[in-house]
Amino acid sequence: MSTGRLSNNTQHRSWRLPLFVVLLTPIYYLVPWHRMGDIGAALGIAFLTVYVVLLPGAAISMRLHPNRNDFLEYLARSALFGLAFFLVVAFAWTLSGTMLGTFRLVFPAALILVTGLCAVPRPAPKLGGGVPPGGSDRFILAAFAFLLVWVFVLVLRTGIPIGFTADTLDHVGYVAEIRDTQTAFPTTAFYLDPGPNGEDLRKGLLHVFYGFGTAYTGAGTLTFLNGINAFLAVVLLLAVYAAGLMLFESRAIAVLAAVLFLIGVDEGLRGTVIRQSFYSHRLPCPTPARRCRASMTRAFMPTSKEHRRIPLQAPDTGARQPPGG
Repeated sequence: MSTGRLSNNTQHRSWRLPLFVVLLTPIYYLVPWHRMGDIGAALGIAFLTVYVVLLPGAAISMRLHPNRNDFLEYLARSALFGLAFFLVVAFAWTLSGTMLGTFRLVFPAALILVTGLCAVPRPAPKLGGGVPPGGSDRFILAAFAFLLVWVFVLVLRTGIPIGFTADTLDHVGYVAEIRDTQTAFPTTAFYLDPGPNGEDLRKGLLHVFYGFGTAYTGAGTLTFLNGINAFLAVVLLLAVYAAGLMLFESRAIAVLAAVLFLIGVDEGLRGTVIRQSFYSHRLPCPTPARRCRASMTRAFMPTSKEHRRIPLQAPDTGARQPPGG
């Protein structure tokens, strides 16, 4: 296929996403999830995750990284870019001084705008694309996908840890206060009238997303956090996989890195780190600084077929540091 025809096909596909967003927008406004009980809460959380996070993230990912040979890496980028997009829009909302209900009302306009801008045609990038998965890679990715589904179900069933040694109740109370007060940074989550002493610098814009979600779906705060926590646990593992794929250019090593992360961090699912993925500091944000560090690391790694091993130490240049120096 010629380059011109390939470019035209890509442009046609790029407009499907904003059109899909426009078609889903009436559902965002009209479906009363809060009147459907537990089923409505589950469906509302799933719809919110797709509409508010994955769709804008997919548009931004397609704009910045047109190559989509690896679906799991593309899903990781979509989730992280989508969350980053929401945080930027939420920051703009906090500057406006309006209520949370107004933010929920106008958010689709920002969503349609960003997906439309990302779909505007541009010259084809001259970046090298990834290698499509082969036969053995497909088996590895299928097994990894099954593992991700298993982690999602297990984290969803066990729920987020609640106890005196966990900060879950702190987060639940703060998110509920965002929903009830319709403000981004409430000061009355624990005290009736604390004044400026009630400001909690540990909380950030990710809690605004949780308050946004509970207000939109009508789900209980703990119910919403349980659902979104299972999704973020999968995103956390996908981020490890995407980082491993970018650094080592091997899907097998990337999957191994995600598996080792799952079983080696705080006793895996028996601990609390994975089961508390909704904590703000768990989120692997795709900042330019991290991308630059990863790119520099990758640049100094030999990636040819003859040199796939990673050097454990820098080559000896003959220079020696004097004793005591």
